[in-house]
Amino acid sequence: MYAIRTGFMITCLIATLCPPAHAAPGPGDVRKARHVVRERSKELGRASAKLAKAQARLDDLAAGAERAVEAYNGERVHLERAGHTLERARARLTVADAEVEKARAPVALLAARSYSGLDGIKPTFGMLTDSGDKDGFLHRASTLAALDVE
Repeated sequence: MYAIRTGFMITCLIATLCPPAHAAPGPGDVRKARHVVRERSKELGRASAKLAKAQARLDDLAAGAERAVEAYNGERVHLERAGHTLERARARLTVADAEVEKARAPVALLAARSYSGLDGIKPTFGMLTDSGDKDGFLHRASTLAALDVE
């Protein structure tokens, strides 16, 4: 109990001997605080303007990125279609090459006969001695007719 009384006395002495704290600000403090508030308001205004500008730029960049992504996707679709067109063209080329090879044999035979001295003989004789099938007869006849005209 003695310790409690001693602590209470020390507290009372400190409270009475210490100078009082200023609870109310003076006129200089108010001016200073208002100046700080004005400066901080200006800083806030500048920061808000920068934020609005950055947000507008972000929106523009996002819109540009979206347009770029859409263009990219469109080009991918275009590329895919071009790839399919290329595949079809290659398939047609393979078929055409096979037809050329098929047509080359009779032409080579005709050229061989022409160079061997049979060119003076009538084309019908060449057709009669040809060893082709019935389906190729009309084709050979039209080829020989075209060569005869030349």
